[in-house]
Amino acid sequence: MKRNTEHPVPCLPDNAPFNAEQRAWINGFLAGLVSHAPVTSSAAASGPAAPAKRPLLVAYGSQTGSAQGVAKRLAKEAGAHGFAAEVKELNALSPAQLTAEAPCLIVTSTWGDGDPPDNAAAFWNRLSDTSAPRLERVAYAVLGLGDRNYADFCGAARKFDDRLAELGARRLVPRGECDVEYEAAVAAWTGALWPLIEGAAQPSALPPASVPSSEVPANGATASVPPAKETATLGTRSRPFPARLKTNRRLNGAGSEKDTRHFEIALAGSQITYEAGDALGVVPMNCPVLVEELLAAMGCSGDEPV
Repeated sequence: MKRNTEHPVPCLPDNAPFNAEQRAWINGFLAGLVSHAPVTSSAAASGPAAPAKRPLLVAYGSQTGSAQGVAKRLAKEAGAHGFAAEVKELNALSPAQLTAEAPCLIVTSTWGDGDPPDNAAAFWNRLSDTSAPRLERVAYAVLGLGDRNYADFCGAARKFDDRLAELGARRLVPRGECDVEYEAAVAAWTGALWPLIEGAAQPSALPPASVPSSEVPANGATASVPPAKETATLGTRSRPFPARLKTNRRLNGAGSEKDTRHFEIALAGSQITYEAGDALGVVPMNCPVLVEELLAAMGCSGDEPV
């Protein structure tokens, strides 16, 4: 029997929960479906070849997950700018793996006394070693997440940025430094990054030295990045969307000791969209009418310490 290369025959994985008889029936059914599928010429079906996307490396150092989340978001945005992005934790890389073919974006938080997170510490050790290779042909940009309440604000990001520059790498945009509420600063930094990294400006014309912390505005954006406007998208931690609880239904049967609930939250008008795996953060608020009735019944003003 000649194999149909246009429609490879699917089959169940070995760990599928079926016995031998069920597996044989299902695999046969799938093979029958494929054998009846129309065969099209790959040249005719593909049409004009789409331009190949350029490689981009997005590397992160993350202790609690925030920097990793931002890195994944940058990789997703990169697709719309003509890049095929690969996301890796910094410890999975060596300095020699940074190449001229793929610009490198580093997103990192800071841990301890200005140190990189655990999943970036090994990379920092290799990068700061005297045997680290020269990186003249590498283009990079660094984005730091931090907390201004700590003395060494975005210390890890500064270390990576300064060391890469010392090794001759070419900075695409000045380092971004974001405070705890980082959404607006990240948006401003990426807004400056994409036009440059797409080739709208010459990276070689950018300043070779890092931006001193004294020049970084309080909103967390770097000196060359305008602060984001207050009209930023609703639905972020800094600008939550006020939504109503539409459904609150108990899923457990009568007499059950558990109390598992099905909630539905109305997001109409928010322009918030969700995909599988996304998380919804909720800041609950009591019904103000019920609060006033409760205070009146208790004879309280609402200002009493609890």
